[in-house]
Amino acid sequence: MKRPQDLAQVAPEMLSGLRAGDALRERVLSARPSSPRETLLRAVPLCAAALAVVCVVGLLLSAPKHPDAPAGTVSIESRSAGETGAESPAHLALLDVPDGSIQITNQSKASAFKSLFASGSGGNFPLVGYNGNAYRMLSSPSALGDGALGEALGSVALYTDEPALADSGAWYGLLSNVAEEGATVYAVSGLSPSTAVAARVSGKARLFQRASYADYGAGGGSLEKVLDVRGKVASLDISGMGKIEDAGTANALMSVLLDNAAFKGDGSARGKQALYIKLNSGFALQLLVSNNTFSCCGSWSCQEFLDAYAAALGR
Repeated sequence: MKRPQDLAQVAPEMLSGLRAGDALRERVLSARPSSPRETLLRAVPLCAAALAVVCVVGLLLSAPKHPDAPAGTVSIESRSAGETGAESPAHLALLDVPDGSIQITNQSKASAFKSLFASGSGGNFPLVGYNGNAYRMLSSPSALGDGALGEALGSVALYTDEPALADSGAWYGLLSNVAEEGATVYAVSGLSPSTAVAARVSGKARLFQRASYADYGAGGGSLEKVLDVRGKVASLDISGMGKIEDAGTANALMSVLLDNAAFKGDGSARGKQALYIKLNSGFALQLLVSNNTFSCCGSWSCQEFLDAYAAALGR
């Protein structure tokens, strides 16, 4: 028997050989009458077994057929403990989608936003002032090796907690609110002093990137004037968007940014994204990103770069 609905046809065939003869009749008539209690005890297991059979047959007859199952077959569906029989429309729609129509994308390469700039206190970030320019200390690397230090640019002549109040003469010399007076300030190997400098802070050489502070900014001109990294890029990473790890592609994209960025002003736009620029030397610089505006020492807009970057990511 393959189908429950065949039970009525098969049962007579299976039971056709059974006959109640005279011997069986005499045994039934001569049997000792059972007490009501004995009769009840014997009936309970028989009733329970009969009920179980009825339930199983009922479940088989009422079980839903899978839409793709051949005619005349019964589909038995299994569920994990705790699941209900009612499916949400969204669940049913998900089960109905064709094979291959769902793609799972790995977004692990899209970095979360984290500023590389070191934080300060009293409203001032840790900085060095040199030649009328401001440089903001980066939190990483925590110390530069001697091989990363270029020529000595001079020594800090003024240590002050309020650099904004210092006169222009001090700014065109060397001042700092974090490097002590007498601390040596260096160029960084492979970079123009208009982009970054290094200074010893608590005995360690720290990296400082060109930034806007008070009235000391880029003063117009090209982005490359304050970000001299053309041909020196190992990788690029825009937080929340994705990373370009091929050096050739990264340098080509950087050229798009340096060639097309339009100056907007000396202020820096605040955003919750950043462009991380990892250099061949191993350390990184950053530009804050807000919509199509890139800022650090001044602000520049460049939609062409974002479009090229998205295309490089395959979007």
